Amino acid sequence: MSITNAKFLYLFKESEDELRFMNVETFEQVTCKRTQFGRAADFLKEGVEGIEAIYVEGMFAQMRLPKVVALKVMQTNPGSENDNRRLALLETGATISVPLTVCAGQIVEVATETGEFLRVSVKFNA
Repeated sequence: MSITNAKFLYLFKESEDELRFMNVETFEQVTCKRTQFGRAADFLKEGVEGIEAIYVEGMFAQMRLPKVVALKVMQTNPGSENDNRRLALLETGATISVPLTVCAGQIVEVATETGEFLRVSVKFNA
């Protein structure tokens, strides 16, 4: 059995149920069901690279998203000093729990598999 990989780029949400990706080498486009990615789909924004497609015997089989993405915080709620956390609305529309020190406008790194806040992104906030 032959298994190969290819790098893809996320293009756009084709419908509420479908997402469109493009092979960065061949420009082939593939549509995948949003449900294939679970909660990770909430953290996709147009232009995200590092997505891996797996082909079995030359046929598309699966898409793997990056483990971490950097997203802009659009707004935060006041939060609670009791637990030092608050909710943050990200540019993709997803909501995650962040430390009270995180503010709107900052770029944060999020684990796509769990939706967990990892850190404020030094790379993009510098």
